[in-house]
This record gives sequence, structure tokens and C-alpha cells, in this order.
Amino acid sequence: MTRQVEIEPEGKVQSRHILLFIASLLLPSAMWMVLGWMGCLLPLLIFVCVSKYGWRHTTTQLTVALPAAALIGFFLHIFELVLFMAALLPAGYAVAHATIRKQEPWLAGLKEWVTLALTLYLFFSILLIDNDVTVFGAIVESLNHGIDESLKHYSASGMSADNMAMLAQTLNQVKHLAPLILPGILGSILLGIVWLTLVPANALLPALGANSPWNSYRYWQLPEKLVWALIAAGVTAAIPEQPLQIWGINGLMIITALYGFQGLAIAVFLLHKWKVPRFLRTLIYVVILLQSFGTILLVIAGVADVWCDIRRLKKPAVDDTADFE
Repeated sequence: MTRQVEIEPEGKVQSRHILLFIASLLLPSAMWMVLGWMGCLLPLLIFVCVSKYGWRHTTTQLTVALPAAALIGFFLHIFELVLFMAALLPAGYAVAHATIRKQEPWLAGLKEWVTLALTLYLFFSILLIDNDVTVFGAIVESLNHGIDESLKHYSASGMSADNMAMLAQTLNQVKHLAPLILPGILGSILLGIVWLTLVPANALLPALGANSPWNSYRYWQLPEKLVWALIAAGVTAAIPEQPLQIWGINGLMIITALYGFQGLAIAVFLLHKWKVPRFLRTLIYVVILLQSFGTILLVIAGVADVWCDIRRLKKPAVDDTADFE
């Protein structure tokens, strides 16, 4: 007997997707302290939906889900947070557009990074339009307020005078240093969101019946010429003149984060090549990412791959197998 496969009615699929979009916008907003991090996965959700179901289907569902989520957010007094989550959605479309043009992962990631930066800047600029403060100034002010509140809390907790003085000195140094390197920190955070979009989507889409837009993550490479930007940022960071040194430090932070992700791809490649068991591989990834020395090694490996070709990708052709087989 042949087994007949049931096809869900289109209306049921659409309703389920609308509810998924509404929940994806509301849950991180309503439970910000616990589930706020899930907002970083919204570009991934959009990219997967566009790749699987198409632009028209995804956009149609969003035109219903966005007003509904905004209305519910208004009554729950989380309207601004819902809009913040919505500001992350265009980044998924940017990646989908890059895949349609058959662009490489680094270029798709660049488009998503720029889209995230522009949409979030626009969102906060509109949010602060009635305040006499810039987006950057508002972030710094919020950071300083948090540090001051922390000092008050520890002061009231009965901490010894010596420990309190040491903590106050450390936090005051943070207040002075954080605004200088804030662009590098924010840029690196956006790179993390980009990674959380490209890599999981590339592995998930085949499981959902769609085609992977790129080959396996372990074969991904940054443009070779990017190393000159790294060198230029390092030289600029060594110049004891302001603001050149600050620009160099921030550029160095962002570029080294990029090479850290390339180093992680090299680690995935080597562990796959050596046929390390999946559980042990996962444990190694966790240890590497949690140890500062491990992240430094990833950056060094990512930069070294430019000249040493650790994975020998320039010689043999590569396959398109899944990342963690």
C-alpha cells in the first residue's frame, strides 16, 4: 500500500506562522530580563521563513502579525520593546536578498550587519527625538546610571571600606573607558547576531526541506584583503594621538571578532576532519568559547589561515555536507 501524505491547508499554515511571529515579538518583550536574548534570533526566523516559504508569504504574514503584536504590546505597556524587536526584522530580509544574488557568506553578513546598525540607529533616534541627547549619549548615560546604582547597592550592603574603595576605583575606570570603546563593543555584538543568523540557518534549511545557501560553515573564509584592515587598525591603535588611537582600538575589536569567527570555522573543520565524536566536539566548543585564552587562539588561527591556508581550501574542491556530521 502506498502511504498518502497529508498536506496541511494553506490557511492553517498561514495562521500558525502569524501566531509564531506574534509570539516571537511579544515573548522577548514581555519577559525582557529572561527572554530578551531571543530577539537576537529574529533575523534568523525571517531568513529561514523567506528561504522556505518565499518573500510574499513571509511579508504577508508579517503585515498581519506586526500590528497585532504592537496593539497587544500597547495594552501590556511594552510597546517600545515590541518596536525594538521589529527593528531587527529587516536584517533577515537583507540576508535573504544576498542569497538570491548568490553572494558569499561574508558579504551576506556584511549586509545584515549594516542593516542592523542602520535600523537600530533609526529606531533609537526616533525614540529619543523629544530628548536633547544622541543615541550614543543615551547609551553612555544609561551605563553610567547603572554603575552608580551598583555602587549605591554595594555601599549599602556593608562591604568593607577597602573593598569598597577598590570596587569604586574599578567601576570609575569602566565609566571612563566604556564610552571610548563602546562602538567596538556594539559592533561586535551585532556581529554575534549576524553569526546567529547565518550559521544556524545554513544548517537548518536542509532539515526543513530547503536548500543551503552556502557550503558548510567549516569552509567559510573572510576576504584575504581584510587582513590589511586588521594591520591598519593595529597600527592606528598604536598611535598615541587622539582620536586616532580610539578609532584604531574600536576597529581592531570588530575585525578581531570577525577573525575569531573564522577561527571557530577552522576548529569545526579540524574536529570534523579528525572525526571527533559529536558530544566531545560540543564540549570542546564550549570550553574554547568560555576561556579567554581559547578565544585568543581562535583569532590567531583565523588570521594565520590567511597566509598558512590551514584547511588547504585553495587546493582541493570542498563538499556541501552539513556542519556537524
